[in-house]
This record gives sequence, C-alpha cells and structure tokens, in this order.
Amino acid sequence: MTENGMALWQKSECARITGKISAHATMALGKGYQRGDYTKPLDELTDDEVLAALNCGPATLRELRSVFPAPSG
Repeated sequence: MTENGMALWQKSECARITGKISAHATMALGKGYQRGDYTKPLDELTDDEVLAALNCGPATLRELRSVFPAPSG
C-alpha cells in the first residue's frame, strides 16, 4: 500500500465522490489509491491513468467523468 495515495483517498477523494457514483466504482477507485495506482486527486487523473488501474474499466471511468470531467491540457 502506498501511504501517499491512501492518505489522499482518506483525506479528501472518497468524500468527493461518495453518493455521486456507485458503491462499486467508489470501491474500485479506492482500491486504486490503496495499491498506489493513483497518487493524484481524481480530477487530475487522465482517462488512461484511471483505466490503467486493476478493476477500473470503462464503466468506472464513465461514472468518474460524470462527476469530474477529464483534465484539460
């Protein structure tokens, strides 16, 4: 487990999506932070970064993008 990713998840990212996307998508994203796949805030993750994590597929990405659009740039 990566401390930075998990700390970010617990500090802010979980609260930003809870109740806005399905429990399954929330769990998949949380596991990504726990494994260290994600180390940036959700609104800074590119589509490719989201999809690169285990168990985060197109359905999880669609739900995430319904709350946070893809970062520009």
